[in-house]
Amino acid sequence: MLWITGLLGILITSTLIGNTKVDLDFMKNYLWKNRILLVFSPTQTNPHLLNQRSWISKNRPGFDDRHLLVFEIVDNNVLLRSGESAVNHNASILRSEFSVKKDQFRSLLIGKDGTIKYNRLIPVDPCYLFGLIDSMPMRKQEIYNNSKFVRCIE
Repeated sequence: MLWITGLLGILITSTLIGNTKVDLDFMKNYLWKNRILLVFSPTQTNPHLLNQRSWISKNRPGFDDRHLLVFEIVDNNVLLRSGESAVNHNASILRSEFSVKKDQFRSLLIGKDGTIKYNRLIPVDPCYLFGLIDSMPMRKQEIYNNSKFVRCIE
């Protein structure tokens, strides 16, 4: 089991090298305020999407504590995970910007600084996601300034 964790760490870390800055109108409202998790899915019934939703709902307080907004891009719709329509965001533009095919699942984390921190074709486990975010300098400062710290629920 330990070798799997090490291998995953190597694979995931390799995508973090050379973070790409996102240059979109999409980010202008969130830069330096929120981290963004983009979840692209071809359908509402995609098993990866259903799995991702389950993990998010179990860990909602941790997402809120980390100022992490979740946008689902399904078909031609962009929704905040709270169920609100994100009418100012265009699914086609987001798919194009992040090179996501319409029939593809992808989870992508954008940091408060506007750079891509995680980009995979599978759902992201919140425990891994929280660990990744908590290791970032800006998040370390947030933890230092705020006595509240919400851990992952497995």
